[in-house]
Amino acid sequence: MTRMRRIFPIGVIAFIVACATIEAIGLEDVAELYKKGFELQHAGKLKPALAVYDRCLEQDPTNYKALFASATVYYAMGDYAKALARFEKLLSFYPDTGRIPLYVAYCRLHLGKVAEAKAALDRIVVNRPKDVAAIIGLGWAEYLSGNRFTAISYFKKALALQPGNKVLAGTVSRLESTDEEYLKERKAAEEQRLTSELDNAIAEVSLVRARARAARAAQRMPEDRSAVEKMALLDLMQVREEPKKKVRPYPFVPHR
Repeated sequence: MTRMRRIFPIGVIAFIVACATIEAIGLEDVAELYKKGFELQHAGKLKPALAVYDRCLEQDPTNYKALFASATVYYAMGDYAKALARFEKLLSFYPDTGRIPLYVAYCRLHLGKVAEAKAALDRIVVNRPKDVAAIIGLGWAEYLSGNRFTAISYFKKALALQPGNKVLAGTVSRLESTDEEYLKERKAAEEQRLTSELDNAIAEVSLVRARARAARAAQRMPEDRSAVEKMALLDLMQVREEPKKKVRPYPFVPHR
């Protein structure tokens, strides 16, 4: 009996150590996979990068970096429905983290969910009145709702906060233009051009910042990537540690 009592704790300890070792190996594999996926994304190979990120998520479904990276890939590819699903899943695990609510709002704008996007952007601006990207989003929402002059006022407000944003300045100039040729353009073509310009304008919000310039110089940001892809890559470069996951407390059970 004494011998069994001595062996049992040793066996338990060995089992725990083995489990910890297996878990550590799994996490290391996910980290290596993520690194490979980021390198592919950085090289502009979006589909192969996405496949690698999905392999990360098969092993660790709540992995912040892999979820965020795969969502930005979908966004850069123009698959806004899948990007939205990934960003919303991120919010369910890590509520109100970084720029994720902004990405969610922009995905909704692309998908025509203007009212939902506007409500989300309003919340962002209430907390951060000088958030240029959110203000641009509000302008976009007003434009898509047919409120051209209200949209221009938002774009001007954003431009006042960031006068160096040449893409946004060009958009404001064209919207204010009374040129007959511009006014005769088909609405669909006008909207398509505007949304493309505004995606680049929000990207410029990141790209003109000092941190973005430093990151681009350090990581040798590929110059042939689109502004939106650069924005996504820069956001990924800022990820250092995973935020704390939302923990649901156990329900309180009163003693009888």
